[in-house]
Amino acid sequence: MMTESQPEYGPGFIGLIIGAVMFGMTVLQCNSYFHNFQQDRLYLKACVATLCCLDALHLIFSAHMMYFYIITNFGNMAAANQNIWSLKGLAVVQVIVILTVQTLYLMRIWKLSRTIVTQHTWISSTLLAGLFILCVLAFGIGILFTYEVGTLEAATSVASFRWAILVAFSTTVFIDICIAAIMSTLLYRSRPGVKRTDSMLFTLIQYIIGTGVLTSVASIVYVVLYVIKPDTFLYLAQEFSITRLYVNSFMAMMNARDGLRERLSVPMELDINFSNALQFPSPSTSAASPMEVTIKRYNESFVTAFETPVAHPQSQSSADITEIHENVTAAPGLNV
Repeated sequence: MMTESQPEYGPGFIGLIIGAVMFGMTVLQCNSYFHNFQQDRLYLKACVATLCCLDALHLIFSAHMMYFYIITNFGNMAAANQNIWSLKGLAVVQVIVILTVQTLYLMRIWKLSRTIVTQHTWISSTLLAGLFILCVLAFGIGILFTYEVGTLEAATSVASFRWAILVAFSTTVFIDICIAAIMSTLLYRSRPGVKRTDSMLFTLIQYIIGTGVLTSVASIVYVVLYVIKPDTFLYLAQEFSITRLYVNSFMAMMNARDGLRERLSVPMELDINFSNALQFPSPSTSAASPMEVTIKRYNESFVTAFETPVAHPQSQSSADITEIHENVTAAPGLNV
């Protein structure tokens, strides 16, 4: 009986250990967030705390499920067909976590788009409609997946559940890719041409793409493992990690604002080639200078989208230079 039970539950037990380690990372990131961002809005704190609690609940359900199959019913192969309450709860918590994280990312996209594409109303409207469709699609698939797990007669049932696995996780991969692509595109379009800010943007883009690829690959691996060995618990090795990947990716982005805040707080030095940048109008004309430098709060787009508080108060001139958004029509000699 031991040789039969090891292939069944061995990968799931290893996945549980990996999931427990990742939960430790969740706790560390949660502690770092509440230590460094005490001035954040209440709803952000509530979201972080809720995700941490849901992650803990997911770990509890995972541990109970593995204890039931490995310890309580060790050697009882009939127990493998029981769809116990912790397995149902596991699916519910997973759906809630993934939907919550994806919705928070979509909110970031919506806020960021309002500061970038406001001059193109049709683009903003199309993007808003697309985000709404993604939200409805995610919630619909999540409810469907939860229902299928709840009505599943046997934990190792294949025929009645394979389509739900394929549809749910394929949709998750699609939404993750869309989120990464849209957010990266918006950040790329918002670059002001200032070296330091552009470097910061490219760092964010690389992080967002990496996070989207990581969660997408994790979902794909889950589907592949389920298709290859649907009558075993091999896919549980990935199941126990997917939820924590979403939680940790979101918390890592929230904590990354600390470094972003410090980089935005460093005064910017400008090296201007006045011979090329400045052209004075003729006294006989009242035309404006060809160089139109519009001082705006460029960092407001980041503060609004990622809700990044300012680290230290600055003088008005330093803040304006740091948060500059240049719209130069004829300034080829302006280098930062």
